[in-house]
Amino acid sequence: MADRGFSPSRLPGFTATAMVVFVALYLPILMLVVYSFNAGRSVADWEGFSLQWFARAWANDQIRDATIRSLVLATVAASVATLGTTRRRAFKGQTFIYVAINQPLMVPEIVTAVALLIVFAGVKVATGYQGMGYLVLAHSAFCIPFAYLPIRARLEGMD
Repeated sequence: MADRGFSPSRLPGFTATAMVVFVALYLPILMLVVYSFNAGRSVADWEGFSLQWFARAWANDQIRDATIRSLVLATVAASVATLGTTRRRAFKGQTFIYVAINQPLMVPEIVTAVALLIVFAGVKVATGYQGMGYLVLAHSAFCIPFAYLPIRARLEGMD
């Protein structure tokens, strides 16, 4: 019999452990989604299906504006993060660019987020600019490594 190498999925109890972990991770999220449609005011008692809470939230101008602003910001940041993901020939300095793009993946996301907050808050104070440009730049900078590297790897695998 040929040695197939080590695989965690062949360990005893792997499937059961994986299922318990997935249930522990996703059951609270599922319960949150289900209870968001609860007609009652209490999360402890199910009082029937209703969309009233979504209607009330959408009727609130601040919540509606924040939701629309978040969707626009997410769309623009994701688009900017994928713009540079094109197929091209190798060029001098390409390795340095890969290293620079890969750096934010080496540290926890919270560290990158706080660093971007500090930088853009300082620039905002210095310039007095109040628009969404800083949010777009910060979110794009945060998204670039997560979008660029997987897309680029997939594009390099294509003929």
